[in-house]
Order: sequence, then structure tokens, then C-alpha cells
Amino acid sequence: MFKLTKKVALITGASRGIGKEIAKVLAGAGAHVVCLARSENKIKELCVSINNSNGSASYYSCDINDENKFSNIIKSVTAKFGTIDILINNAGITRDSLLLRMSEDNWDLVLNTNLKAIFYTIKTSLRPMFKNKFGRIINITSIVGLTG
Repeated sequence: MFKLTKKVALITGASRGIGKEIAKVLAGAGAHVVCLARSENKIKELCVSINNSNGSASYYSCDINDENKFSNIIKSVTAKFGTIDILINNAGITRDSLLLRMSEDNWDLVLNTNLKAIFYTIKTSLRPMFKNKFGRIINITSIVGLTG
């Protein structure tokens, strides 16, 4: 197993599925995991579980489409922990539909969440990584991106 002692990992979409499991694995490797999701109850439960298992976790409820709120979270995390070492962009949504049936609002929501928000999270997280001269960014996508 790899060791991430004294590393801080921020995971978007950490309330369930892949994001939740990533948070558990990174915490098990010694990182402090900062869990982000829109569902505060689910990420709070996850953090309690990690902390009760001798891991280290904290959480913020956040819609990653809100650039200002995400920026404030980064400032808060860096003030508290000194840096962000790892950013896992895992949050994403699906609004599958035939093009003729898809509303422009759904189209915008998918693009903003799955593409534009990634731009915000990376841009905002780079400064503490540059300052610390270390950082890893992992962007997770869906297999659906490979098919039409």
C-alpha cells in the first residue's frame, strides 16, 4: 500500500460511489481527506466513519458550479492545513436524453458541472500546489464519453 502521511487530498463528489471509496482509500493511506459534495448529510456520515476508523477527514457542502464558494473552501482548507496536495475531480452529472428532447438548461448544467467546474477547481487549487512545489490532480470521467 502507498503512504500519504501528511498529505491533504480534496475530493469532489465524495458523497457516494467512486468518490466515497477514493476518500476511504486515501484516508487509509494516511492523507487527511477533505470531502466535497452537495449532500451535506452523506459527506458528514462519511467523515464520521473515516474519523472513527482512525483516519482523518473533514467536509464541506458545495456545488462545484459555484466558483466563489469553491474558492472560499480552498482558502479555508489552506488556512487550516497549509496546502492542498491532491485534487480529485470526481463530481459529475448525467442528463442523458435524445438531442431533440434535451433542454438547453440540462445541456448547460451538464457542461457547467462536467467541464467548466473542472476548470474552476484546478485553477483555484493550483496556487497552493505551486506554493508547496507539489501537487497531483486527478480528473475522473465516465466511460460514456467514449461513445456517442
